[in-house]
Amino acid sequence: MAIAESAIAGRIGVQATLPTGDRNDTALFGEGPSRFVLSLPEDAAGAVFALAGEWEVPLVVLGHTGGARVRLRASGDAGGIPGDRGWDVDVSLDELDRAYDALSEVFA
Repeated sequence: MAIAESAIAGRIGVQATLPTGDRNDTALFGEGPSRFVLSLPEDAAGAVFALAGEWEVPLVVLGHTGGARVRLRASGDAGGIPGDRGWDVDVSLDELDRAYDALSEVFA
């Protein structure tokens, strides 16, 4: 959810592969504790990985941003590259934004 909400707010697409535990729905929709999503320029990744290593904080690259679609896949290994089965979620930012607004009205 955090990735989709960030894409909507920033009006920028994303392609990401989410590591799963026991269930794919948890990877796609869960918002467990002690995790956060960070988006940064590729040339800053080395410094972030170094800092995370210094503090022994696990860090995983889930994918990359760009385009006008949100493409997510639940898989055992991260990397943001779809396999033979394609994406679990593949929706335009416009569609996602309309659905998000509609749900917001229902739960307001």
